[in-house]
Amino acid sequence: MHGHADDLGAVEGVVARFDGGLWDRRWDAGILVPDVSYEVLPVVPVEPPPTTIFCVSTPVMHSLKVGEIQRALLQAGFDPHGIDKRYGKETAKAVIAFQRKKGLLVDGEVGIKTATSLGIAL
Repeated sequence: MHGHADDLGAVEGVVARFDGGLWDRRWDAGILVPDVSYEVLPVVPVEPPPTTIFCVSTPVMHSLKVGEIQRALLQAGFDPHGIDKRYGKETAKAVIAFQRKKGLLVDGEVGIKTATSLGIAL
């Protein structure tokens, strides 16, 4: 599999572009491969993106915005199994179904594109 990564700025982050179907995946973490030498570079401060990306996490994301996401999903016909303001597995399943139906990147996360399609602002 061949590909590259693009830095799309503070909002979109670093996105992998791989031949073979793994397109537009955001990178949140990196790995170090054993037996490979890495040079030490100076630390560069990075500001977090201005928008939160809502996803299944530990601890569970719990906020009024998650409740707004759940209400928007329900109104669009995708049941998150309750409006509990917690971004759990059922909310993610509803997001995935919504993303499939709308032709969005199916990752179960609510970023700017999915939120816009839901008719909400992050």
